[in-house]
Amino acid sequence: MLDKQSIEKKVVELLSNRFEIPFGDDVDYDTDLFKDGFIDSIESVVVISNFEKTFGISISPKDLIDNSMNTVNEMVAFISKILGE
Repeated sequence: MLDKQSIEKKVVELLSNRFEIPFGDDVDYDTDLFKDGFIDSIESVVVISNFEKTFGISISPKDLIDNSMNTVNEMVAFISKILGE
């Protein structure tokens, strides 16, 4: 089972590579990636699909309603919860 640090590394790698998000001084793991325009609603489908493939999980529409996944930290917390961390 993956620990939170490993999940975080994979999430950041995926977001950096796919969406060219420049994590660093101005963009941190609490930055709202949707509000700040790095990811839009259409691209969120790609993010969810990649999370499902990368982590071997299934994310339902109810999961998306019940859990905020706007920041890296929120994404990591959600994936950790699904994986049983």
